[in-house]
Amino acid sequence: MAPPANKKQKTDAAAASPPSPIVFQSPGLQPDVRLVVFDQEFHVHSVVLKLYSAFFRKFLDSPDKATAAAGARHSSTALLESITPSKFKYEWVTKFDETVSGEDADTNDVISWYLVAATGASKVSLSLSCHHDCNFPCLAKESLRRCKAAQSQGERLHERVLTSIGQETTDISTFKGDKVPELRAFEKLFCAFYIKQYEIEDFNELETITRQADYYCALPMLSRSLDGALWRSEVLVYTIKAEPCRAFTLAAKLRNALLFRESLIWVLGPWGDESWKSLGDPKLKKTARHARYALSHTIEQVQEEIIFQTQNGENEAEISRLEGILRVARNHAFRDDTGEILMPYF
Repeated sequence: MAPPANKKQKTDAAAASPPSPIVFQSPGLQPDVRLVVFDQEFHVHSVVLKLYSAFFRKFLDSPDKATAAAGARHSSTALLESITPSKFKYEWVTKFDETVSGEDADTNDVISWYLVAATGASKVSLSLSCHHDCNFPCLAKESLRRCKAAQSQGERLHERVLTSIGQETTDISTFKGDKVPELRAFEKLFCAFYIKQYEIEDFNELETITRQADYYCALPMLSRSLDGALWRSEVLVYTIKAEPCRAFTLAAKLRNALLFRESLIWVLGPWGDESWKSLGDPKLKKTARHARYALSHTIEQVQEEIIFQTQNGENEAEISRLEGILRVARNHAFRDDTGEILMPYF
């Protein structure tokens, strides 16, 4: 049995409507920045962005942004803003890198999208899309009627402004990757900014958050928040054993001591087929190699102590032979092609 026409229309409208804004609260402050990531709005504070992100600290109030905004202002835009005023001082929208292919869009080594300051028509579009921020009181029926009439008039002006300025808003359907993990990672990055608890599902998500934090110059803040996130992310911690080199590389980029120490333990094994040999970064490979050789030397010292403790004088020839081997291992070393002393010879 087909659903009633009016119910079907409501269902379609609900599916087509944008998701509710994600609002980050800060005591005593009102959000003054609207970030539109794909079709998801984030309402945040400029003071927080400038505090934890060198990117926004430099570009949020840069002179070129103010000049571009003034040059793009149109008389129709000014009239529309008087009808649907925005409470946000800064508005940034998503822009896609059209040179990135579909296969590269899902990799964490490529920046396939980024935020840019909204000017001209894109600002008008944002103002129209935010019905919750309309300043018309909707407590009475007359106020509600006036509000809807103003929005209808704004939509007509919006069409004229888009035509006159010749700009288009970003079409998220042109994105060649998966926006869901990007949105989830972006929200968790801002949880780090606002010192809110969050969990990390796997290393794919950690790589995505790290890539975004690197682009917006916010790696230090992400690193400081990672200790608590690791304690809450049991699945991620359990997978360090399976992907130690991946975890070790991320730990070095984040400069996070806890993740670095935990991943280094697994990178040094398994015995005889150590994972550190497959590291691509020469500096990280050298660090892991030195740690491995230091561990080998410690094991040799323990073995020597065991022999001394178990010496009972019954087989002096065997004990003397073992002591000679350990003495050679302790006093002699071999060198690789670069001339570096690598490890005791045994």
